[in-house]
Amino acid sequence: MVSSIWYERDFSEGVATDNFGNVFIADYTDGAVPGFETAGSYDAFVTRLCAP
Repeated sequence: MVSSIWYERDFSEGVATDNFGNVFIADYTDGAVPGFETAGSYDAFVTRLCAP
């Protein structure tokens, strides 16, 4: 479990990279994501970390 100041509970399900060195993390949360309405009990999202 990954905790943050924005979400009640976050869970990471997968990690992938692309040919440019970017990292993608598939997550879901049971809390509200700032700026978005919740779509139900759990909401999925993808985080991209850009290569320098």
